[in-house]
Amino acid sequence: MLDPQGEQPETEEAFVVRMKAARACDLCRRKRRRCEPLPKKNVCKQCLQGKQECTWVLPISETRHKRRAHVQNSPPGDDSDSPQSSKRPRHPLLRQDSPVILGGSLFSMVSSISPPKPSFGYALSETKLRGPTTITHMMHSTSTFPTELLEAHDKKHRTYAEMQQHAGDAIIRVASLDLNSDSHPSSPSLREIDSVSKLPTPAYMEPALVERLIRFYFDVHAPSFPVVSKDAFISSAPLSPVLVYAMVGISAMTLSSRAPKGTLEAVQTNMSALRRTEDFLSRSTLHEIQGHLLFALTMEMEQGSVGTAVWNSLGMAIRQAQELGLHRETTSNDPDDHVEARRNVWGGLIVADRWISAFYGLPMMIDLSDCDRVFPKDEGFKSLIELSILLGRVVKMCYTPTGVINVKDEQAQALANEIQSWLFALPPTLSCVNHSPEHAPISAGLLNLCYVAVQFFFVRPFMRLSHTADSLSFAITVADWQALAARARYGVLWSEHHLDQLQAWNFSLYCLFICCLILYHTYYRSRRPEELTTILKSKAIMDSIYHPDCHARSKIAEVISLLSDAATNPREDAAMKRTSINPTRGVRLRKREPDLRWRADTNSFAGDPDVENGEKPVPSHLVASPAADTPSTPIYSGNPLPYPIPVNVNPLMHGLAAATNLYEPELTFLDIATDSSQHSQWSTESDS
Repeated sequence: MLDPQGEQPETEEAFVVRMKAARACDLCRRKRRRCEPLPKKNVCKQCLQGKQECTWVLPISETRHKRRAHVQNSPPGDDSDSPQSSKRPRHPLLRQDSPVILGGSLFSMVSSISPPKPSFGYALSETKLRGPTTITHMMHSTSTFPTELLEAHDKKHRTYAEMQQHAGDAIIRVASLDLNSDSHPSSPSLREIDSVSKLPTPAYMEPALVERLIRFYFDVHAPSFPVVSKDAFISSAPLSPVLVYAMVGISAMTLSSRAPKGTLEAVQTNMSALRRTEDFLSRSTLHEIQGHLLFALTMEMEQGSVGTAVWNSLGMAIRQAQELGLHRETTSNDPDDHVEARRNVWGGLIVADRWISAFYGLPMMIDLSDCDRVFPKDEGFKSLIELSILLGRVVKMCYTPTGVINVKDEQAQALANEIQSWLFALPPTLSCVNHSPEHAPISAGLLNLCYVAVQFFFVRPFMRLSHTADSLSFAITVADWQALAARARYGVLWSEHHLDQLQAWNFSLYCLFICCLILYHTYYRSRRPEELTTILKSKAIMDSIYHPDCHARSKIAEVISLLSDAATNPREDAAMKRTSINPTRGVRLRKREPDLRWRADTNSFAGDPDVENGEKPVPSHLVASPAADTPSTPIYSGNPLPYPIPVNVNPLMHGLAAATNLYEPELTFLDIATDSSQHSQWSTESDS
């Protein structure tokens, strides 16, 4: 100590103890206590004991005023400097050296950042566009559905049809959220404003709950969509928080996981905070790509029902995957499990790109001609990727801005045969033909659901009873449609016994809606009671999986409920307001529907197919052909061509010997060269 005479200290330790800081740290200053810096350390004694961040070595201009503003703007009861926040346990699956942990301390590194201010002008977002494969467009282009039933639904979700320069063509718009008008029907709620204008406060989640939900994900959902390997996940350090929250969110939205109330909302909040605070655009890692992929494919972990974060996250995942080279096959000596993991992730991105693009009616982002990635080894996942690629080809052929104007009959028939070839090439374990709906394998039932959707998108422009295509004579038969309806009924019955698969992946709910739409078309024409029963069963299924925080699921449930109401209370044409929107460009609504009636005894239509002068008549095979009533019946009368064993996601690589010799030498191609006389032809020709 210093003596009263002002002598020097007796020891160096005495001088060190009494060393005075140039300025007190913010925490000591706020608590009005003495700040005692430790020698050769950038922390004071009090902050070291409380395990707090010390700022005494930083310039005052960089810390004090910013931190004070943050504390004033923080909600009551949120004390980021409290010792309790730093003592929350880490998640068991996260390594101790990980800089990121779950719960409230996930964002301790950014506690000094003030909430961002809105930068959207007068609206939260501008008007969005939706294409012809969206649910709203399909409902408005269903001529047999009373459009007045959609008015309340459209107003609720701020959607409206914008007519194009060609008669009957339209696109769907999602109106912007107006911040200035409280009475405007598009005025946002306070929660919608806060979701973009304020930094969300992270929600703490118990580590035991997180671990249980992750185990549930691997047990229930990972087998059907294997983009995350359990072994690789557990052995990874550090874990990506976006991947952890995505897996937890998928389990939380599944009712059988019995997650506590508010779990999914907490995941949505934390994911929103992650997007605000993490610089995902400055790095590309496989784990974060997996997290963005799962986030996009569920479509339920975005706060609100806007869908912008889902679409942008998918695009970010695809671009980052391309930067890492996931779209290209490699000859490096990487471990087999690592190579297979990269194949699975890229295959999952193809599936998500095709189905989410169809859900929003927006362009696809992956061009397969830029890829040479080999298919994964999992047969069910491989078949799903193949079917998703076929979906992309259907959308490209029928639902671009030119529609079917430039499509030739030969092109339509070739694609129809290829879709059927895929179906007939399925192994018995992935086919639903020999299984009852309740005992069908998960992969088989999921593939059947997706096949029904792909087939409907293909035949939709060629449903000639209500619409006509002036440039095409290609059309489906009654047998074709009834076989598709039989598979749609099967898909609904399978969904009743496999609710977990409906709740995880949004494209399965999308396909379930299409099954209901097919059955509605069938019931409107035939009035067969089994179709009505199945539609009502679909409504019951959606009611049974209701979740208050699943916005996309609720929207699909509303539309299925409208289909059920329209089928239960049918109206005559005179009392029904018919839609004027075309399914796609090049297909238009008939001026008057033909007088055709369904005859149950012959399982076909009867009546007068003649129409007004100047209108193309209904093709004869739509009236005279018998119908099929089992999923095993081929949807086309001709025999499908032999289906080649696909090795590469790029169809252009199938014929190259290098593709098989370099990547999969044990696989060989079937001989697809057949005589032209063996090609299937339509049993009847359409009237000119």
